[in-house]
Formats: sequence, C-alpha cells, structure tokens
Amino acid sequence: MGACVHKKSKIDTENLDALILKRKFSSIVMTNEQASKLKIDNPDSQINDSIKPSKGKSEQGSLMLFKEKIILEGLLSTSKQHGFEEKRMSINRDEINPQILSDLGISVTCKKGLKPDCPNQDDYFVAIDNQAILFGVFDGHGPFGHDISNYVHKVLPSIISNYPQWEFDPEQAFRKSFKDCHNLLISESESLNKTFDCSISGTTATLAYMSKSKLCIAHVGDSRAVLAQSIGNEIKAKILTKDHRPNLPEENERIGKFGGEVRQLSEDSPYRVFFPGENYPGLNMSRSFGDKLSRGLGVICEPDVLSLNLTEDDLFILICSDGVWEFITSQEAVNLVNKCDGDAKKASEKLSALAWMRWKQHFNSLVDDITVILVYLNR
Repeated sequence: MGACVHKKSKIDTENLDALILKRKFSSIVMTNEQASKLKIDNPDSQINDSIKPSKGKSEQGSLMLFKEKIILEGLLSTSKQHGFEEKRMSINRDEINPQILSDLGISVTCKKGLKPDCPNQDDYFVAIDNQAILFGVFDGHGPFGHDISNYVHKVLPSIISNYPQWEFDPEQAFRKSFKDCHNLLISESESLNKTFDCSISGTTATLAYMSKSKLCIAHVGDSRAVLAQSIGNEIKAKILTKDHRPNLPEENERIGKFGGEVRQLSEDSPYRVFFPGENYPGLNMSRSFGDKLSRGLGVICEPDVLSLNLTEDDLFILICSDGVWEFITSQEAVNLVNKCDGDAKKASEKLSALAWMRWKQHFNSLVDDITVILVYLNR
C-alpha cells in the first residue's frame, strides 16, 4: 500500500490534551464541537431491513435444517438509552423465537454503557444456515461510530456472501470483503446525501465463520475472540485475535513509514496515532473501518485472518467488544462461562454484568458499551 497525502482537517485543538486525558478510554479523540454532531433521532424509529438470525436443534440434539437462513442483528441506536439497557434486535423470520438461540447454545448481549450524549455504538449479527454459522461484533468510535458500526455490520456479511464460493475459501473472501466494505463505507460518507462522516469515526470488526469442524476468524481492532479448550483437568482460554494497538512493533513500524506518530499523552493513557507534533486524530488502534483522517498515517482495514480445525476439546467461543476485555482477562471470562453449565443466556448476561461492575469500580461515571457473543461447540 502506497502512502497517501492527507490535507489536515480544521480541528480545534485548544485544550485537547485535557480532553484526551478525560476520555482516555475513548477509541478516538474528539473535540466538544465534533461530539455535538452526534445525531439523536426519534427513539421509536427502527431500521427493519437487512440481516437476519439463527438455527436450531431438535429434541434429540441434531441440527434443525431451515429452508432459509436465520439472521439476528442489532438495530441502529437512535436515542440515548439508559445504562445497561439491551440493544434492540431484529430477526428476519417472524416464526423464529429468539429463545432458539439459547437452545442452540448461542447467546448475544449488547448493553449500553455510561457515556454522556452517546448512543450505543456496539453492534453485532448472527447468521445461521444449515451446518454453518457466521457471526460478528463491531465496536464503533467517534461522533458517528454508531452509524458506522451499523453500516458495516449490515454490508460486510452481504459482501462476503456474494463472494463466489466463499465458504470454501473464507480467508480470501474475508480479506477482499473487508477492503471492499471499507471502500463502500468511504464512498457512502462522501456522497451528496451522506448521513455520517468517516473523518474521525470508525469501527472495529471481528467475524467468525464456523462450518462443521472448521473455524475462520478475521478482525480489525480490539474486539477480541477467545476459544475455551479442555486441557487435562482444566479449561484454558486461547486468544484467537491480537488487539491492533499502535505500539505493537509491526503496527508501529507501518505507521512510522506513513509519517504517523505513535505516543501517549500520559504514562497511564493508551498509545494513539497522531500527525507529527499534533494532538489529533488520536486513534487508539492501528486497524479499523472508517477513520479516513488516519488512513494517511498508516491505519489500515486489512484484517488478520486465522483458520483452525476444532476438536472435541474445544468447548465454546467468545467474541466481545473491549467493554468486556478492559477489566476482565480472557481466562476469567472463560472461567465464568464454564461455571454456567452450558446455559448460554445466563453466561452472557453474567459476563456483561461483571464487566459493568468492573467499570463502575474503576470509573464510577464511565462505562463502555458491552457486547458478548457466546457460541457453544459440539452441540
């Protein structure tokens, strides 16, 4: 990828250092003026089109084969929700009860955090078709992060499904689809009738495709995927994704080649990407969708992709936004889920509640949005 030249946006950097420190757990630094651009629309409005939900098992435990795939997804957050309020969801088939997810060993929770004047910016989807499942978590950031996570979680699966025979080569399909989706996102943000701006807003994305004993994971950002494995008499957490932080050697090197600067604003604050000598844009990850201003600084949308064969010792998969991982280790999360005796809904709710409690213990008035997708294996 060649370096691009970006014209610096007119951003008011007055008192930005203090703002960054105040919002040190934000993914992107923004001014008050930029934050005021958040759209708070009619709370009763919903987006009813796009993706859809899951699959099932018979009473004997075999997979129920549906003639049409089931897709479950989050709906765009258009108002200020209450803290810990569950995100509204859509299921594409009226005859499907959401309870079927729990029967299949699948659960999704998506909780609004405590962030003033900001809707829930996390999103997700789960799509089940015969013997396969595709699911993902998206964590938006910046003034239009909720719009971008909503856009990507709808468009990306559609692009993937249109890739020729993608099920036989999901790695290649993921790599190409991430790039294509990002380009569409940027084009949409530059259109005359645009509804969001990608300059300093974007989203993470972590997708998993599981078919029989095959698992393929692709991600940008820090929405971590974890596999629980039975090893001897213990249940161990295996981290499947690497948080894309700007200070990682290979990420830092690329950003430096593009002319970006990676640094902290204080000893206990995260590393961020800046224009040299400036205090913006301040993105705290090195890969994402959107974030147009950071593209010329070496931030990319190319995913890391991992494929592996699942065995009888692999118990369940977790994909969570960093609202979970900020104060909970991967092993602690696996231990909590394992104690719930296969009750997917109970496990995801307990993990979300623990994440909320940890945030409140550290920052009484600040909690990030919290999303958990839990999928039990070998069912």
